[in-house]
Amino acid sequence: KELLMETVRDWGPTGPDIDYGAGRLDAYAAVQAAGGGPGRNIEVPAHHYAAGSLAKRGATAWHNLEVTDASLPIAVTLVMPEWIRHNSPDFDLELYRGDTLLAYSRGTTRQETVAYSPPAEATGTYRVRVSSYLGSGPYFFDASSGSPKETGVTLNTGDVWEAGVVTVGGTADHTAQFRVTGGPADLYLGAAAFSDGSVSWAYGDEPGADRARLAYSLDGSTWRTVREANALHYLAMNVPKDEECDVFFRLTLPTMSTSSEVFHTNIQIVAVAP
Repeated sequence: KELLMETVRDWGPTGPDIDYGAGRLDAYAAVQAAGGGPGRNIEVPAHHYAAGSLAKRGATAWHNLEVTDASLPIAVTLVMPEWIRHNSPDFDLELYRGDTLLAYSRGTTRQETVAYSPPAEATGTYRVRVSSYLGSGPYFFDASSGSPKETGVTLNTGDVWEAGVVTVGGTADHTAQFRVTGGPADLYLGAAAFSDGSVSWAYGDEPGADRARLAYSLDGSTWRTVREANALHYLAMNVPKDEECDVFFRLTLPTMSTSSEVFHTNIQIVAVAP
């Protein structure tokens, strides 16, 4: 349950709410957080959130929605969080491309929802119109569409970890800093096999003969291990843009190695759009 909550995709206002609960569950991310194997999540439409308020009957607000992939449907759900009863308030939801009305919902309940499947060539700017038929108050909406997803990670400095001379079975620690330059982003960590050019060490939960344990953590207390070379392993979900993070590493050398030469590896932090 904790991992399901940790990896949930927050929809609606920040945190749990009565409309979306904790958010959209991501089973793949939860399995990865529990120590699952390599692979990548399924592709889903981009998620957008917007909020505002209408001051009186007849008031209108417009929001732009950029669509770069028209093969995916567009869906928008509008919520009036202070709705009390029928027509109190009553907001309507419409989807436009240019001046053309594509879909609308003009009910009298707490939520309004529209869905539209655009033609293959119909990319560009769509517009969401929220209007008050009766009453005033706040609103928010969640939208999904084939839209751009900017992600990126940058090390604060060129980071080289020189562990020096470590005895067989010994450990070495290191901390690296990075910043999410495009987000929000799901973060994964990958490591090539330790190698001296001829002999390679495998990875495992425990060190062994020519097998090292490489553990990593974002807080220095909860540790996960790299279980396979050249595979992506879960690091964190939904990290905001411009977030600065520390990642802690702890290397435990093999209990025995067939080589006494210098071993090295490359470690990558990969940002993936949620």
